[in-house]
Amino acid sequence: MECRLGRRCVMEVVLLAILSWVSVWAEEKIIFDRHAVYWNSSNPK
Repeated sequence: MECRLGRRCVMEVVLLAILSWVSVWAEEKIIFDRHAVYWNSSNPK
């Protein structure tokens, strides 16, 4: 990725950072939801 325009380069880096953060957050949320479902099914009230 070549950066000639400073502002555009910053925007691309920010977009990449946001995308990576969202993907990590989504994975953690999916894992947490699966764990919650397992916990609820293994511990009936």
